[in-house]
This record gives sequence, structure tokens and C-alpha cells, in this order.
Amino acid sequence: MKKIGLVTLAIATSSVMGFAQKATLDLSKTANFTYKTTSNTTITVEAMGQTQENVNNDEKTVEVTTKKEADAYKIEEKLVKLKASMQGMGQEKSYDSDSKNNDDEIAEIFADDLNQIKTYTVQMDGSTTNTTIAKVKKNEAAEAAKNAMGSMLNAGDNDLPFLSKNLLTYDIAVNNTWSDTTTKTKEKTTSKNITNYKVLSVENSIATIEAISDIDVTGTMEQMGMEMIIATKNKVKSVITLNTSTGMIVEKNGVIDITGNLEVMGMTIPVTGKSINMFKVTM
Repeated sequence: MKKIGLVTLAIATSSVMGFAQKATLDLSKTANFTYKTTSNTTITVEAMGQTQENVNNDEKTVEVTTKKEADAYKIEEKLVKLKASMQGMGQEKSYDSDSKNNDDEIAEIFADDLNQIKTYTVQMDGSTTNTTIAKVKKNEAAEAAKNAMGSMLNAGDNDLPFLSKNLLTYDIAVNNTWSDTTTKTKEKTTSKNITNYKVLSVENSIATIEAISDIDVTGTMEQMGMEMIIATKNKVKSVITLNTSTGMIVEKNGVIDITGNLEVMGMTIPVTGKSINMFKVTM
């Protein structure tokens, strides 16, 4: 009886604690799915004795198709729905891709991205080796306005938020920890990202992983026709839900705390902010 009890306890414990295992990329049963992202960001700047707050919120719905080709996956993404709002400098604007009554100025900022197809080649280790974006005519001023906020948060953000080569590299078992350092460049901005991971739980091929990152962002960006030098130090705390049998991130919730400076026309402008971000896959 004692042996049976010990075996039962061992099985119950292992189902929660999890044996050491590596997540495996297998999208054979996830040929088509959708994911949604939401982002709520507030940036505060101090300039010439005045405090200015800028608030940006957006909600995106993206359709994904995957297809196995030899030893890699061909993945296509298409942004099919977008809601966004902007507040700052006494102005408030909003956009809804389902509406026909959008403000022309803000509609121009997002129009190029909607229904654009992005194609990626992803190797079995999770690395992206080729990216193709359908070419469209871009409005440079609109692109600058859209990218300014993103530059402060993190240059070189992940194009495929449901995949991470890093999470396919290390053993996934409770209390396992590891660190990863990456440097990415996007447009004129570079970020150095140091992330510390810790596996919190593993049960039925679902792992919960804590990720704490320090991100240094440096470079230049354009806003209202002026070039600004940017330098921020961002602290990111995220909780990731990983399906170890498919290698997919199915949910991720994170908070970014932003501190730094902008240099423009000889002035140094302190910047602080917070961004709350959520991502979730739906099959």
C-alpha cells in the first residue's frame, strides 16, 4: 500500500512540477489561427517647465496560416482588424478598421498595414531566416508618426509574437532559470535586451514562464519634422504561457516601465512612461 501511495504521489507531483523537457516546434495541428494584441501606453515628457502626456491605445487582430515546407515552416500573417486611439497636445483621435467614418489623417497612418500580408520562413529551431512584406506605397510622415512611440519602447520588436527561439533552446522544468542577451536594430534605433527567465509551472504541456528584461534603447526618431536623439532604459516584466508540444506562445502579459531622455534642438527632455501589453492566440 505504501509503494502504491508513493507512486501515486510521484505521478501527481511530476504532473505539476514537470520533468525537464525542451519545447518542440510542431505547427502541424495549428495550420490556421488568430491572435489578438492590445497595448495601452502612456508617455510623459517634461519640457520648458510643462508636463505633456501622450496616450496611445491599440487593439489588433491578426490571421495566421502555417505550412510545413521541407525542414521549415512558411508562415503568413495578415492584420485584419485594428482599433487605435491617440491623445496628446490637446488633441484626441481614434481609428476603427470596421468603421467608415474615420478621421482621414489617422486613417492614413494605419491604412498601409491593414490586410497587408507578411510571409516568414521559420526554421525548426524557431529562427526566422526570410521575411517578405507585400510592397505598398508608404506615406513617410505617417510612418514616422506611427513609429515614434514604438521607438521608445523597444527597437526591433518581435514580428511573430507566438514564437521565440529562446524558449525552444532551454529545458522547461519548474524553477529552471536562464538568461539571454540580444541586440536588435529597427530603422534608426537599436536596443540591447537582457532577459532573465524562470519557469514557474509545467502541467499537461503548458508551461508558465516569468521573463524580466532590461532594455536599453538608443538612436534617433522623427516627430513633426524634427529629428530627436533618444535614449531610454526600460524594465519589462512579463508572464508567458508556452505550449511545449507545439512550441507556441499562446498567451503573454507584460508591463514596460520607461525612463530616459530625448535630445532635440539642444534641449534635454526627460521622458517617463508605462505600457501594458497583452497577447493571446485563439484557435
